[in-house]
Amino acid sequence: MKKCAFLFGVNDYSELPQLRYARQDAEAVAKALKEAYGFGENEIFLRTCKNESAALRPSNRRRILSAFDWSEALGVLDLLIVGFWGHGSIDERTKKRYLCPIDAEMGDLPGTAVSLDQIKEAIRQIPAKNVCLILDCCQNVVGEDRDSAAFSLEEGAKENLDAMARDIGMSVSKNTTHGSNIHQTVAILNSCSEGERAYEWAEREHGFFTAHLLEALHERKNMIADVFEYAKEKTIESVRTKGKKQNPFCSCYGGMNIVLPAPPSVEEELYNQALELFQEEKYSEAKAKIDAAIENSPKKEYIALRVSILGILKIQEKTLLIEREKENLAQEKAEIERRRQEDARLAREKAEIERKAAEIAKQKASSTAPLAGDRLVKTIKGVEYAWRWCPAGEFMMGSPKGEKGRDDDEKQHRVTLTQGFWMLETQVTQRMWQSVMGDNPSFFKGDNLPVECVSWHDCVKFCEKISKLSGLNIQLPTEAQWEYACRAGTTTALNSGKNLTDTEYDCANLNEVAWYDWKGENESTHPVGQKRPNAWGLYDMHGNVWEWCQDWYGEYVESPTSDPKGPNSGSNRVNRGGGWHDYAESCRSAYRGSYDPPYSHDAVGFRLLFVP
Repeated sequence: MKKCAFLFGVNDYSELPQLRYARQDAEAVAKALKEAYGFGENEIFLRTCKNESAALRPSNRRRILSAFDWSEALGVLDLLIVGFWGHGSIDERTKKRYLCPIDAEMGDLPGTAVSLDQIKEAIRQIPAKNVCLILDCCQNVVGEDRDSAAFSLEEGAKENLDAMARDIGMSVSKNTTHGSNIHQTVAILNSCSEGERAYEWAEREHGFFTAHLLEALHERKNMIADVFEYAKEKTIESVRTKGKKQNPFCSCYGGMNIVLPAPPSVEEELYNQALELFQEEKYSEAKAKIDAAIENSPKKEYIALRVSILGILKIQEKTLLIEREKENLAQEKAEIERRRQEDARLAREKAEIERKAAEIAKQKASSTAPLAGDRLVKTIKGVEYAWRWCPAGEFMMGSPKGEKGRDDDEKQHRVTLTQGFWMLETQVTQRMWQSVMGDNPSFFKGDNLPVECVSWHDCVKFCEKISKLSGLNIQLPTEAQWEYACRAGTTTALNSGKNLTDTEYDCANLNEVAWYDWKGENESTHPVGQKRPNAWGLYDMHGNVWEWCQDWYGEYVESPTSDPKGPNSGSNRVNRGGGWHDYAESCRSAYRGSYDPPYSHDAVGFRLLFVP
């Protein structure tokens, strides 16, 4: 049976109230599908708010919907399971129903949440004979939590889900690879009825409905109808003992005779484990597993795998004998090579001493201080870093009251910077990050793309490591240093000397210097250094990715100040510059953003500086 499950679980919301057990519900259902029904690792797509990879968290609407793209590689499915545990809500203006990702906002559900219509369309594109959609969430205006808020379903919710099941069932998949496929049966399992709440069960650390759903799955019931009827009856009974009411219901098309897959037999499980070890080139361990499988059931494919394993083990044995014969000769050669490398090392050290001496002499010979925008290139770990000189000076920080798109936290005040500094010409790239940190956390991959999905703490660690490698005191800029360098002597909203012509997504003046949400067409980061730089040679100070600063976020001091470093404490760290998915007004020189220091996102990166 070809099968696939897409499971989403969200406890930790950015704007909405936190939930307690939604993530645990999704994880437990994934585990039950594996253990009781033989779902493989590549057949379950689990997205939760605690996933180690930022790309696998249901952090926004785009990532939830893009998860379904993986179904293309699976071919025509016999069974598709989709489950969501988290906040659901009704948009009070449109009356449409939404599932809420981590960053959902009650004031903008159409722009930040996933509508049931979008889920329906995603499912309709997947060639699956049988579909089961599990919704353990409420569908009204979000309150404090599922136990204390009035999470009631609007009248007609069941009829809406009946229509959704019918629309999916009557659709013809438009999948061009596998051809048309009619959804034969569709079942939508909802954890509560109209006017009720979906309660969470503190003693079981699950929602009531999912706790009983798991019991049915662990009993390996083989029909979706049996699983639902069990969970429904038990939920009604359990919730009643708490003096409350919760009645699950099911909407279906084509009946509920959806068969769940039979779990693999012991010998099939051993064979699958042996095959996985064989693919990992762990041949001795694979042989032990396949021998145990053959003992129970000597199938042809099992014997074929054993023959392949034995052939490779014999080759490895012969190779080992040859290697032992070469060992003595290799030891003699190694001593010769060691001496050669030692001579080469001494020669390199001598050359490096001479090079540094020449550099020091060159620096002493030049008594001219750098000018604004002068360029300095240093190579660190084989990667070139280009720096631009920002001289000491003073400027008006913040924005004038008449500036288009201005926010209240941008009060103008005079700031003096008593020391000049070298600022990195571009945002830190993925090539730079990987050469220092050895990994690449970015969602959009490319050596010359800005690194993103990095928290403020990640950036501080990078600064510490590159400082040790380079011998320089490399840091994140303060908020004042960032705006001073961005403006490069300008007083307008943009460092090109121009102001915004539009605050949202079609600003002609901003197009010259920034990657931003231009007409909604910029769907990713872009290689650094492609737009026009400012007067000091700094690229992408507007747009592409937000840039972390040293400061805690706080109100400006309106009186003149020197070398400000922000408040002594706070909850958020400052971000500047705007990103590829933001409106034009967020990319202004004076605009102030902020995030919690552990926060990471595919539109947040950073830039470096050092004071000589």
